[in-house]
Order: sequence, then C-alpha cells, then structure tokens
Amino acid sequence: MTGHMISNNKLIKKFKFSPEGICYIGANEGQELPDMLNCFPNISIHCFEPQKIPFNLLKEKFCNNTNIFFYNFALGSENKHLNIYTNDNNNNMSSSILEPKEHLDLHPRITFKGTEEIVIKKFSDLNIDNVDYLNIDVQGYELEVLKGFVNLDEIKYIKTEVNRKELYKDCVLVKDLDKYLKKFNFLRVETFWRKQTIPWGDAFYLKQNQLSAFQILYFNIRNKIQGIRGYFWFLSLLIKLRIIRL
Repeated sequence: MTGHMISNNKLIKKFKFSPEGICYIGANEGQELPDMLNCFPNISIHCFEPQKIPFNLLKEKFCNNTNIFFYNFALGSENKHLNIYTNDNNNNMSSSILEPKEHLDLHPRITFKGTEEIVIKKFSDLNIDNVDYLNIDVQGYELEVLKGFVNLDEIKYIKTEVNRKELYKDCVLVKDLDKYLKKFNFLRVETFWRKQTIPWGDAFYLKQNQLSAFQILYFNIRNKIQGIRGYFWFLSLLIKLRIIRL
C-alpha cells in the first residue's frame, strides 16, 4: 500500500479533470492525502484502511480536516472477514489480502511475518454519494475492489497500482484489469512502471466519452505495444495494413 508515482497535479495538467469526490482505497497512513488536498482542497475524500495501526495513524494525522472521512475496513466484492498478510518492516505498505508470491523474490528485504483479521465490505452497500474518482492501492486486490461497486456508471476516473506479474497469488494483471474496465467504457491513458525490470507500477483510467476518437486509437495502440510482445503485435498490425512490407 505505497503511494502512487503519478501525481494528481500531472494528471490535471494533462487531462484537465476535476473530480467531485474521492475514494482513497488502501490509504495506509495517508501518504497521498497531501497531494489530494493540494489539488482538490474542497471536495470530500473517503479513506479506507483495514489495518488498525496505520488506520489510527491516518486518523490522528488528518482528523482535523472536515472533508476527510475514515473507514476502518477494506473494500471488496463480498461482505466478509479475512486475514491480511502483514509486513513489519515497511510500515505495512506491502501488506495484502493476497498471499505474497513473486514479491518475496523481488523485494527480499520486505518480510511478511503475520496476519491480521480485517473486515471487507462492498462499496455498493455503503451510503456514500458524490464520488467519481477512485484512488486504489491494494496490492493485487484491485479487481475485487472494483467488483464491489457493481457498476461504475458514476465513476469517471480511476488511478490504481497495476502488475505485470503475479507479485501476490492470483492478483489481477494489468491486461486483465484493462479488459474488465473496458466493459464500463474505461481506457488506460497513463502508465508509469518503476523500471522495466520491476513488474509493477501505476495506471490512470478515463471514460472514453472524455476522449477524442484519435486519443482512443492512440491509447489503445500504446497499451498494446508496451513491452517486446507488444512490439511484435504492432509490427504484425502494420504488415496486415500493408503500411510496411517484409
């Protein structure tokens, strides 16, 4: 549950978006709240953090801001109790509902030594209105969070952590997240990978009705050609279109 590397200020300049309300899902200690408050000082921000220690620190830091609301539970596709895998040497920022997998090899210094029972609720069962921006940082549990909204008709913007490999067991990969969100007319328009050798990063999705036909074509192609496999896909497309010849 780390902070995103794509700043809201950058997104505002590039896409000129202006949300009415934010769901900050996987808020940890509120590392991203200063950026949100700077960019959107007058809107409601709903912070969801299921772990007791980071939740208490989050609430202590920002309890004087009347636009921020705090919820000590996680969001998911079902109402239930689960154990979250906790790490004790990274401020719980890598804790996940999903069992760590490739994360253990990629980040051997981050250790998982215990679990904590948490509560999970569906967003659709909550009485929260006027939210159109989701900021998600849940270590591979993104798809389950989104399913809990039932439909995403009122959501216009989604910023989320994404994975190219299975850092956590059965975590959703970026290509599958793209497919799911496409059902609700979302398109990935910004992606930031930490390094080419590190298979996780951040992504920003917009509703396609906010984009021109050229932008939709451009972002679809760009998302396809990321990585070596994408390069060969793009090459084959150019051959099919007879833009180039072998």
